[in-house]
This record gives sequence, structure tokens and C-alpha cells, in this order.
Amino acid sequence: MSYREERERERQRKKARKEARRFPIATAAYYEPDDQRASKLVVGILKGEGREVELRKWYFESGDVRTDPQIQEETDRFLRANGPKKVVAVDRIWSCPHEEGTDYGVPAARSPAGSSFPRSLRSLGHA
Repeated sequence: MSYREERERERQRKKARKEARRFPIATAAYYEPDDQRASKLVVGILKGEGREVELRKWYFESGDVRTDPQIQEETDRFLRANGPKKVVAVDRIWSCPHEEGTDYGVPAARSPAGSSFPRSLRSLGHA
């Protein structure tokens, strides 16, 4: 590897390390009841290294949290109020980790809007 290539690689490593430290970071995950419908959305905000994660949960017993306009609006407000620099989200529906059940391990069904992520995550350009 040439000197120039080595310098560029090191520059990219430093940039990646710096980017990884940008806070706040948001996480988003959909949960059960099966691999086609998400009845719960959990969004967490990590405001800094070593700090507590602020969690917000939304439930929709009879429908899908990915398509409910009220939940999308509340998610919008929560994320904008916390201004995440990065959003980490999964592309599938999980069973609740603290409950018995199955992790489905298949891609989440797409919402009618064409994305499995709520409008708030798409509008931030992270999902």
C-alpha cells in the first residue's frame, strides 16, 4: 500500500471514530405480535457516553404502529425535541426481549407509505 493510500485509510479511521462519538443517538425498534404487524414501537435517546437512555414506548393493540398517524406525530415530536445526530433502527419486527416469544428474523412488512420506518425517522434522513 502506498504512503498516500495509508494516509487516506488513517484519515477515514479517524473520521469514523469521531462520527461514532456524536450524540445524541436515537434507536428505534418494532415489536410483535407477529412478523407482519408491529404493535409496539420503542425509541431510545442516548444523550452521551455513560448516560441513561431515555425510552419512549408507543402501543397500538388493534393496528400497526408503523401506520398510525397519531403515533407518527408523537414520534416526530419526541425525535425533534431530542435532535439526534444519528438514528439506529432495525428493519424487522422483534418479539419483546423481556417476554417469552420468537424473534422473527425476517424483514418487516412495509407500510403503505413504502417504508417500514415511521415518517419521523425517514424525514430525518436516517432510515
